[in-house]
This record gives sequence, structure tokens and C-alpha cells, in this order.
Amino acid sequence: MEKYRLQKFVLLLMLMGAALGSCKSKQAVSSAAESSPAWAGTYSGVLPCASCPGIVTILQLNGDLSYRLETTYLEEENGSFSDSGSFHWNEPGRVLTLDSPDNTEAPSMYALADGRVIQLDMEGMMVTGQLADKYVLTPVAPLEEKYWKLVELNGKPVGFLDDWNREPHVRFQSADQRVSGTSGCNSFFGSYALEGENQVVFSALGATKMACPEMWVEQELFQVLDGTVDYAVKGNKLTFSKNTQVLARFESVALY
Repeated sequence: MEKYRLQKFVLLLMLMGAALGSCKSKQAVSSAAESSPAWAGTYSGVLPCASCPGIVTILQLNGDLSYRLETTYLEEENGSFSDSGSFHWNEPGRVLTLDSPDNTEAPSMYALADGRVIQLDMEGMMVTGQLADKYVLTPVAPLEEKYWKLVELNGKPVGFLDDWNREPHVRFQSADQRVSGTSGCNSFFGSYALEGENQVVFSALGATKMACPEMWVEQELFQVLDGTVDYAVKGNKLTFSKNTQVLARFESVALY
């Protein structure tokens, strides 16, 4: 009887050790996935909407396990919303859940696959059917979905225009390939396309028609935003150039 009890006790210790080792292994995998920068970045797309043409969705995942989610319901008044908080991994490197979404009726789970983010349904399952491929968010280019403040133009520093208090800036919206901003005087808008690894092509640029005390920033900026320019993004800095000549420098500004 004592021999049987001893064997049973040893078997129990072995099972506990295996379970503890499995737990540690899972924790190590989870920790490695959470610290990996491979998934960190900004993803965008137009997701299906039951009452509108679509939901422009921008999801930023940060390496510190924080997120920023922006959604715009097309053709709906006051249809833009933003949310931020933390997220955790359900399956390390594969499935994540937003921990603090403002809209609790919207899905909060996402899967990562082939460098893309896929929104899951309320139960955390992949959406199936004809609209399945519409729930995908793709990575954006480094210059997209940011507020770029103009700080230098043709070698000259740029700031606010005192009488108008409108900061010259530019923004690139990946969902519809639209560019917008202000010259410090007039607001402008148009289309853009990315070519190769470092070129952006501007087209159909239009602007409002106000007159301001100083127009040199607008005139020179609109010349830069004409046709094709080379761009480079390093950290929070964006540079436009042509034939290696730097035309404009920008810095990204957090809007929240």
C-alpha cells in the first residue's frame, strides 16, 4: 500500500511539473509575440456597414500594447468616432482583443494574417460569406494617416500666419487616396497615388479662394504639390524632394 501511495505521489508531481512547464512555455511565447515589432503599425480599410456605404476604419497598433481606433461612417452626419486604450493577445501573434473600446456593440477582436488585420465577429470568429474579404485592414504607407505640420519650405522656416492662425499641414487618407490640408491661408484637397518605394503623385488639386496678408507659403507649397515628388519618412519627419533637392520638410503631430 505504501509503495502504491509513493508511486501515485510521484506521478502527481510529474503531472504538476508538466503543467507548470506548459504554462511557462505559453507565457514565454506570449511575451515574445507581444514584444515583437512585426505587427506594430497602422492598418486601414472600408468595412461593411448595414446603414451606410461603408465604415472607414483606421487601427493603429503600438509596440507597448496600446491602440488607436478611428471610424467614420460614410454619408452619416456626425459619423466620426475615435477610441484608444490597450489590447491583449488571445493567441500570441495571431488574435488580439481591444480592452477598452468605447463602442461595446462593435466587434473588438482582430486576427493577424499575412501582414493584414482581419476584423472578427462578436464571438471572435472569422466572418464568412460574400462579404468575408471586406473585413480586412491593410498596412498603410509611412506618410499616410498622419498629420504632417509644414516646418520648412525651400530652405525657409514656416510657422503659423499671425493674422489667420492656420497651421500649414498636409494629410494623406489611405482609404480613398485623398490628400488634404491647409497652406496657412486656404484649405486644399485632391488625390494622390504612391509609386515605387518613395514617390507620391498629386493630381486634381483644388483649394478655397481666400486672400491673406502673406501668400508665399501657399504659392510655393502648391508648386511642391504639383505632379510627382520623392518622399522620405524617418521617425516623425517627412521630406519632399525632386532630383535630390529638398523642397519641403514636415513633422508629424499627434492629434490626441
